[in-house]
Amino acid sequence: MDVAAEPGDPGPGEPHGRWIRSVGAPRMVPARVTLWLRNRCRPLALAATSRIVDGWHAASNLLFPPACTFCGGEMAPQTPMLCAACVALLSGPTPAACGRCAHPLPRHWSERQWCPRCRGRRYHFDRAVALGCYRADLRQAVLRMKRPTAEPLTHSMGLLLGNHLRETTLGQPADCVVPVPMHWNRRLHRGTNTALILGAAVGKCLGRPCLGRLLRCRHKTRKQGTLRPAERFVNVRDAFRVSTGYDITEARVLLIDDIMTTGATLSEAAKELRRGGARSVEVAVVARGTGAL
Repeated sequence: MDVAAEPGDPGPGEPHGRWIRSVGAPRMVPARVTLWLRNRCRPLALAATSRIVDGWHAASNLLFPPACTFCGGEMAPQTPMLCAACVALLSGPTPAACGRCAHPLPRHWSERQWCPRCRGRRYHFDRAVALGCYRADLRQAVLRMKRPTAEPLTHSMGLLLGNHLRETTLGQPADCVVPVPMHWNRRLHRGTNTALILGAAVGKCLGRPCLGRLLRCRHKTRKQGTLRPAERFVNVRDAFRVSTGYDITEARVLLIDDIMTTGATLSEAAKELRRGGARSVEVAVVARGTGAL
């Protein structure tokens, strides 16, 4: 069987060896010598690089001490991006929630029950989970995540959400992570893409690829926060499309966003994913908006 020669291999009739440059004219070196040099020098190069990186980290930690991305408090080097107090604050015990849309339920309700809002509304995703309710400190975190200067916080919240998903059954069987897309004009105006950063962090935690370009936003929509619940579903109708070149047939998709209120945006995105062939679509958000049931 013919094997294609690699760059630098000798041509037909030449002695086996590789050309290396030295002082003066080039000379032939046997392959075993080249292999010995490679095996000998590579660990030394890696060790030197490791020392340089460690030195750089030590110097940067001295000049710029690590700080919590939420409260700004100083932290020990080589620690997560959120301090222990903020982790407990932002991912405390979650209340009982609807098994479909993650809306908080009264204490006497069971999580296996659907809330009245789900019973009268058709969602195109299978179920949703949230890190917590959109109130107090979690609300402040979500609002700050919309700023380009808070991207480290967004990444931290994505890791927190990913760890939360690993402790639940949601997200484990997913084949890929897909963030809700943002229209290019809005992304340019805001200066950051919150859902994409969250999705990348969640994918890292779950060991799943984050497909940030799978879904695209076809046209700019009005801000959902300025509309009534019924108007929000109309506002995002046919707003998303699966990009060409992607095959998600029978894929199990985990859809990511920062907040879910009525669920209109996530439901519309899930509908398009199902239209593209996805077997199931589950939703994970940082915060769940609350309202009267």
